[in-house]
Amino acid sequence: MTGQKKVEVKLLELMAKNNIRKVNELAKKADVSSAHLYKLINGQKHGLRFDTIYKLCVALNCEVGDLIVAHPPDRMTS
Repeated sequence: MTGQKKVEVKLLELMAKNNIRKVNELAKKADVSSAHLYKLINGQKHGLRFDTIYKLCVALNCEVGDLIVAHPPDRMTS
């Protein structure tokens, strides 16, 4: 049986690492709407455009793999 796949967007961790305390500050720095960022943080957004990923990586001084982490599904054998 397989579990659900999970992709995690590590915005809060990267914001803290870059001394960005408010989502609005990141929104302005990355030129991305704060509403979009809140949805990402709360797990309500299920897709990201490449240009948004790029803007966030530039604003947060990180690589894509630092921002987005894929957790493979758990696999149970019978």
